[in-house]
Amino acid sequence: MRTSERDPGWLESWRAADAAVPQALDEAPDPFEPKALAAIEPALPPGAVVWVGSSMPIRDVEAYFPQSDKPIRFLANRGANGIDGAVASAAGAARAGDGRGWLLTGELGLLHDLGGLLAARRAGAEVTIVCLDNGGGSIFDFLPVAQLADPELYERHIATPSGIRMEQVASLADVRYTEASTPKEVAAAAAEPGLVVVRTDRSENVERHRQVVQRVAAAIS
Repeated sequence: MRTSERDPGWLESWRAADAAVPQALDEAPDPFEPKALAAIEPALPPGAVVWVGSSMPIRDVEAYFPQSDKPIRFLANRGANGIDGAVASAAGAARAGDGRGWLLTGELGLLHDLGGLLAARRAGAEVTIVCLDNGGGSIFDFLPVAQLADPELYERHIATPSGIRMEQVASLADVRYTEASTPKEVAAAAAEPGLVVVRTDRSENVERHRQVVQRVAAAIS
């Protein structure tokens, strides 16, 4: 049955959950993927264009990116092929603006568009890429298949770790390379163009996500 009546409690519950996220996130140990992505907010100027990669990055930004007084424009590719062309898309968005942009992605998303790194340099786009290097497609670790499939076959055919070192990628594209693990390190590195790599463990990432959700749930219950 449809009704036009408003439910103020529904909105307040969302606001309460939002307010509980920062502390729950701060309590998670480093390195933690949502903390790393949220940490770029101080490095972003007003009007910044941030391209967000598929799978976990877009979900983590939606759930954990902090509120900001600065106008920030988030963009992303959609659909089954959203992983393709993320670097070129970020570079194109940067060039359409003032030439400066940010990309938040996993390492598989970055590797799917190595050519985009070269295209960005050729086009003169200054892009900071914050890459979560977790050894495969971490989104699948949140699904039942991670527990039910044969571990070796799961790694080979579903998680698909590349084994490629990100410093080699930076060298290939001739971009600045930085490794970071804490929010402070990520924020400092994200202030300049280049490749910022945050190395995480997939199984730890799943557990820490669940712990944050439990802390938020406990705070609003």
